[in-house]
Amino acid sequence: MTHELRAYGRQLAKDMESLWSMNDILREDLHTLLDVFNDDRTNQVLRRSLVRASWAYVEGLVFGVKRMTLTAVDLGAVEVTLKERRFLTEERFDVSVDGEVNVRGNREGAVENIKRTFKIAAKHFALNWAPQFDESDLERISKSIQLRNRIVHPQSAAGLVIADAELEGHNDAFEWFSTMFNEFFEDMLACHGG
Repeated sequence: MTHELRAYGRQLAKDMESLWSMNDILREDLHTLLDVFNDDRTNQVLRRSLVRASWAYVEGLVFGVKRMTLTAVDLGAVEVTLKERRFLTEERFDVSVDGEVNVRGNREGAVENIKRTFKIAAKHFALNWAPQFDESDLERISKSIQLRNRIVHPQSAAGLVIADAELEGHNDAFEWFSTMFNEFFEDMLACHGG
C-alpha cells in the first residue's frame, strides 16, 4: 500500500468519524426535543424547535458529506469536474476586468443541495448505493424547507404557527432524509471500511 493511499484512508476515516459524531450530536438534540414534544404535541414552541433542529441536522450532514468528498479530491483519490468542485466548495470565483479575483459564496437551494451532494458522493466514491429522489420525496422536502424558512425568517405572527398537516409533512420529509443518509453511510462503511 502506498503512502498516499494510507494517508487517504486515514483522512477519509477521520472525516467519516467526524461526520458520524456530528450525526450523533444532532440526533441527540432531536431525540431530546422529541421526548419533551411527546408530552405536548400541540406546543408551538416545540414544533418550531423541532423543525429548526431537523434542518440543522440535514444541513450539517450534507455539508459533512461535501467536506468528505473534497478530502478525497484533495488527496487525489477522487476526481471531480470544475463544476462539481465549485458546488462542493460552495464558492464562486469572479474575475473583474482588471484581473482582480473575488471569491463569493455559491449555494444551491436546499433540495438541489441534497440531490447533488449525494449524487456526486455516491458516484465518486463508487458506492453500490445510489440516491433515489422521486417527485413525492422532493415535494415533501421542498415543503419542509419552505416551512423552515417561514419560521426562521418570520414575517407575521400567523406564519409562526405550524399546523398539524405541516408538521406531519415535515416529519415524513425528515424521515426520508434520515433513511437516505443512513443508507449512504452504511454503504460508505461497507465499501471503504471504518
